[in-house]
Amino acid sequence: MRLGQFVTASALVVLLGSTQALASPLLQSRAGSNSVYVSQVGDSNLSVVRQASGSDASTASVVQNGDDNDSLVDQRTGGHTAGIGQAGTGNLASILQDGASGNVAQVVQTGSQNQAAISQMAATAQNTAVAIQTGERNVATVDQTGSGNSTLLAQSGNDNQMQVGQLGDSNTLIWTQTGSNLSAPIVQMQGGQTLTINQLGIR
Repeated sequence: MRLGQFVTASALVVLLGSTQALASPLLQSRAGSNSVYVSQVGDSNLSVVRQASGSDASTASVVQNGDDNDSLVDQRTGGHTAGIGQAGTGNLASILQDGASGNVAQVVQTGSQNQAAISQMAATAQNTAVAIQTGERNVATVDQTGSGNSTLLAQSGNDNQMQVGQLGDSNTLIWTQTGSNLSAPIVQMQGGQTLTINQLGIR
């Protein structure tokens, strides 16, 4: 484990049943074949990473640059990859990975008060989800319960909303929002579907 110089930030890492409470801008740790990297620059940032017993070969990476950002990575089984990048103020991001191995999730937030949540829970996995938010008060939610699904969400602007459920297998979604106050009904994909959504303008 390697710690950098102290700033006002905190990271809690739970690896294979053991808990380590740390306040540091840089944390790098390995337990078994799992790996965790947390970098925090700024004030009052919070990062929580949990890798449960039996979650071998999982990787989690969190980079926070700014103030009052919160992140959670919860890897309950093995073979998953999760990454969170936050630059700005008051952003919130969470990734939950459970079930079969091979899920990949990434959240990138630039701005303030954005919220993103990705949940990947399936008996057979190999799902990929990416949420990119630039602006303020954007909300994006992805729920993948099938296998072989792919989602890319990109929000640029303010006060936009997205909610996606990929319930079956082999779905592909690309959804972009550019503007402000954009939203749509919940997108639910049952299996074998490909969908591209582009929303532009101010509502």
